Amino acid sequence: MQGSSLTTIKIGGVVPSFESGRLDEILPKLAGLSPQEIRVIGGGSNLALPDGDLVPRLFKLQGGGIELADEALSGRFANRATQVEEARYLAENKEGVLALSESEQLAHNLAAIQGQVYIVADAGVPWAALVAKSLQMGLAGLQWYARIPCQVGGAVYNNIHGEKHLLSEVVAAVEVFNVTSATTYWIPASELAFGYDTSALQGKPWLITRVLFALTPAPTPLLEQAKSLYQTWTSAKVKAQPAGANCGSVFQNLTSDQIQHLPTSYTAAGWFLDQVGAKSEREGDLVVSDLHANFITNTGEATQAQLLTLIERLRLRVHQEFGVTLHPEVYAWDEYGNARPWQNL
Repeated sequence: MQGSSLTTIKIGGVVPSFESGRLDEILPKLAGLSPQEIRVIGGGSNLALPDGDLVPRLFKLQGGGIELADEALSGRFANRATQVEEARYLAENKEGVLALSESEQLAHNLAAIQGQVYIVADAGVPWAALVAKSLQMGLAGLQWYARIPCQVGGAVYNNIHGEKHLLSEVVAAVEVFNVTSATTYWIPASELAFGYDTSALQGKPWLITRVLFALTPAPTPLLEQAKSLYQTWTSAKVKAQPAGANCGSVFQNLTSDQIQHLPTSYTAAGWFLDQVGAKSEREGDLVVSDLHANFITNTGEATQAQLLTLIERLRLRVHQEFGVTLHPEVYAWDEYGNARPWQNL
C-alpha cells in the first residue's frame, strides 16, 4: 500500500502491512500485538507518513454505527464535568479567522435547555455523518464543527475545535481498547485532560473504539438555527479554505498569553503567516495557499522531508518577526510511527 493514498495531504512512502475495516473486524487482529507493532489511523488528516517504509502494521478504522445510548451507559456518565476551554478564536474579521455573528446567542439559548440526550458513535464513523445524523435526531451540540476532515475517533483524540467551541464540551466518555492489556473500558471525559488540540488519549497505548456524546434536545426553532449555522459555517469554510490535497490547518492559533506583549490582538496563525509573506511560498510540490496562509497544499508528489523544511522555515520567519512560536498541528511520523519532534525556537 502506498502511504500517500492514506492521508489527506497525500504524503507517504510504502506501508508494507495495511488493513482496513470496521471495529469488529480490526480488534481481533490486534490480539497478541504490542503497542510498538501497530498504528491505527482514521481519516488521515493532520498526518504525514514517512517517505520510507513504515515499520509497524497499519490499521484503518472505517464505518460503524450511531445510536442512542442505553440508560445504564448514559446514567453512568450523566454527571460529567463540562469541559470548556479557550478555543483561541476571537471575534475578528481578519486573515485566518472565521466567526459567526449568530453563534453566541444560539449557544446561550441551547445552554438554557435542561437535560441531555446521549448517543454513542463508533470511532470509524466519518465526522460529517455524525453531525448530520445528530441534527436529524433533533439533537444540537455538534453544529460548530463543520467541514473537518476526520472520523469520530480522531476528532476526540485531537479535541477538534470550531468557532469558539471545543468538542470536549459535548463528550461524556470515551471507550478505549488498551493494546497492552487487551481490555476495553470506558473513561469519563473529566479524566481525559482535554485542551486545545490535546487530550490524555494522545501518547497512550489506547485505540478509541466508541464515544459517548451528551447533546441537547433542541426545540424546532433552535434546531433549525443549529442546522442553518452548520450550513453557513460549512459554506464559509469552503470559501475561506483551499481545496486540494492538504492536511487542514498547519498551525495552532495562538493563546492570549502568547500575544499579550505584542501590539496586536490577533490570535490566528494565518494572520501572522500572512504578515511575513508566507502565501505562495513553495518547497518542491508544496505551496502555501494564497487563499489562507495556514494551509499547505500538495500540488504533485511532495515528500515529508519537504513538508518539514517548509514548516520549520515558516515557524522561524514568524518567530524572528514577532517573537512568537507557532505550534504545528501536523503529526509527521518517522518510520516507526512516532511523531517527529519540532524544533525549539
